[in-house]
This record gives sequence, C-alpha cells and structure tokens, in this order.
Amino acid sequence: MDPKIELRKAIAEFSKQAIVKKTGKNAFLKNTQGKPSQYYTLEDVLQALVKFGEPLGLMQNQYFTENNTLVTIIMHEPSGQFETSEVPVFDNRDPQKWASCTTYIRRITLVTMLGLFEHDDDGNMSSGRSGSPSLSRSASAGGGSSDAAPAHPSEKDLVLQLDGCKSVRDVNALYTRLYPSKGLTISDEHKQLFANRKEELK
Repeated sequence: MDPKIELRKAIAEFSKQAIVKKTGKNAFLKNTQGKPSQYYTLEDVLQALVKFGEPLGLMQNQYFTENNTLVTIIMHEPSGQFETSEVPVFDNRDPQKWASCTTYIRRITLVTMLGLFEHDDDGNMSSGRSGSPSLSRSASAGGGSSDAAPAHPSEKDLVLQLDGCKSVRDVNALYTRLYPSKGLTISDEHKQLFANRKEELK
C-alpha cells in the first residue's frame, strides 16, 4: 500500500477542485490571439492553496538551506504524510534576477507538486531571455501551432516534472509526452533520471 496515499488523495482532489486565477502576463510570449499569455503567479497559487487546499488538510512550507537550496514541503496535516522537493537556486550577483529566479522556482515547484496544469512560461527574466522563447507553449491551449522545432526539456525542468510524478505510470506518461509524441530522442542522462524516479516510486 502506498505509504502516502492520504496525501496523494488530497492532492488529487485539490487539483480537481482548485480554481486558480492567472493574473501574471508574459509580454514575451503571445497566445493564439496575439495577446500576452497568462500564467499563475506565486500569489495565485498560494491563495488557491489556502482556499481549496486547507479544507483538504493540505499545507505548504518553503525555506532555504545553507547551500542555497530551496526546500518545498507539501503536507497532509490529518495524516502527517508529506512530500519534499529540493531545488538549488544558483547564485546570481544581480539581486533582481536572483529574486525573479527564486520566485519562479517557488511557484513552478508548487504548481508541479500540487498537480496544477500550466502550459505558459514566464521564466524569461529568471533565465535572462529578453525575447520570445524558441518554442511557444500556447499551441497546446488554443490549438495553434509553432514553426519552431520541438525542444528537449532542460535537466532542471525535467527534474521538477519528474518530482511531480506520483506513480510509475505518471513517469511513463511524462516520458511519452516529452519525447515520443514530439519525435525526440532521449539522452542517456535524461533516461537515467527517469529510471531513478521509477525506482523511488516502486
């Protein structure tokens, strides 16, 4: 039996019930209507967790370790079951970029761990990009298409997505979505990340 079954049930129920407003706007990424795409801000996710998660017993905590690693904990208070994610936040001498990167990682980690669907990308400032991403994610929402070639996920993004997988079946579905469905070949390094996550879930 899954030792975290109550936590997983609560997260699944939260992902079905939660209505999360998207108040963030990305001027660098347009939707199919040519307007700035929208995304969940950190405040949007935290407000949804309070409104829809707390009645289910879900709580979150995020803090930094001494080695500049962001630790995120999602807990199911009635059962005491919890899930933890650790993501390094790379040092940056530009305080604004560091703050933007930290906020982005906090938000995307919560989105992933709570099973929220998000197809937009607001990471331009934290990654130092000032123009449109090479691959628009708006096509999956509006049925549009992109002329750019499918892109392999970065190792950091892949780790975050794998961390959000709650079963071997989820891992297999993620693999299919990221690679075969796009005609991409997985690298040995990424293949090992998938294998490691499957072992953790067995």
